[in-house]
Amino acid sequence: MCQQYYRNEEATNKFYTKDGYYRTGDIGEIRNYKIHVIDRKQHIFKLSQSEYVAPERIETIMLDSAYVEQIYVYGNPKHSFLVAIVVPRACYLEQLDSDPESFADLRSAILRDMAAVASKHHLLAFEIPKAIYLECKIT
Repeated sequence: MCQQYYRNEEATNKFYTKDGYYRTGDIGEIRNYKIHVIDRKQHIFKLSQSEYVAPERIETIMLDSAYVEQIYVYGNPKHSFLVAIVVPRACYLEQLDSDPESFADLRSAILRDMAAVASKHHLLAFEIPKAIYLECKIT
């Protein structure tokens, strides 16, 4: 059976190797003789210490935190750590007052809980966000 895109040689050359394997653009790992897809190739970036990070995987894991409603993980190749934008769960936002210390306390609590979640899921140190920005818009 010939594997190719119908009348599209350019796409065939881009997505199929010379020996007929299809390139999916996925990152996988082999465990127990099975391939497990863990991320997409184009979503990975490198930090300054040359460690590759898959932010979608980290975001999914951090959603296990009791505090996190939504999260976006960002890394810059010029820095050695990750940062995150976190939308806390509404129940924690309702407890806040306008005192800046209450925001600092919430930020510290979220960072501690995220570190505990990361430890539970065996994340490496460079995969744990070291700073967070709280997005606290309640609609």
